[in-house]
Amino acid sequence: MDSKDTFIKLMIDTGYSSTDKELLEDKINFAYRPEKNDTGEYISTSFATYIFGKSVGLFTLQFTRPEISYGNDPYDEILQKVKRKCKYQAIKTIGTENYACYECKDAEFIGYIGFSNVGKSGIISQWLYLD
Repeated sequence: MDSKDTFIKLMIDTGYSSTDKELLEDKINFAYRPEKNDTGEYISTSFATYIFGKSVGLFTLQFTRPEISYGNDPYDEILQKVKRKCKYQAIKTIGTENYACYECKDAEFIGYIGFSNVGKSGIISQWLYLD
């Protein structure tokens, strides 16, 4: 994703809805067919965030993983495509989470794309640097 507009278009085209109550200056949040629970929090099988500014254009996608089998959810589909087309670079650790990071020479974004499994979620994030 090379711009805020590209990200928003992808979200709209794939059935995601904005979950922001007000327009934020530095990020936008979406969820796939979101609903609110009893406490007013959004629940969904997938969340997406795009962080933007003068020098950044970073995205994070979080997918709830199916319990029964792997290979049939968006996280696995994206991971398999990236593994075929991109080169593994390193592990990036953020807090207690480890991300397998890939460099994609033909990508429309700058930096690296990282994959991590956290609990029942698969997370895909863009990183400008691996250090």
